[in-house]
Amino acid sequence: MHPEFELPKESWASYLEDVTKNLPTSEVVIEVIGEEIGDQVEANWLPFRFLAYDPRDDVFEVAVGGRSPEYPVVLRHLVHRPVRLWVDEEEGVLPGHLLVEDADGTRTLIRIRRVPALEA
Repeated sequence: MHPEFELPKESWASYLEDVTKNLPTSEVVIEVIGEEIGDQVEANWLPFRFLAYDPRDDVFEVAVGGRSPEYPVVLRHLVHRPVRLWVDEEEGVLPGHLLVEDADGTRTLIRIRRVPALEA
């Protein structure tokens, strides 16, 4: 992994919108890391759908699935009251992973890998 940097909260919504628009076909792992729960994988290399931050409701969201017959349902992982967001950018605006921390100190790690697009 490349070095991470912390994004200022006021730029989260636009940054995540740009990532969603520009990220090629990808898969993600969603891992929740907390003192009380340990490490738990919630999604293991499922098709990426979108990343978003809603400042009004103070919610970070990552969505997977919903892009193929194999994974027809969109699954959403929400982080309420996020306080920090670290990003590892590998190719300009496209991160290799993101790490979100909520107000209770629980962290959500989102690892992203590109998947070659299938020829039509």
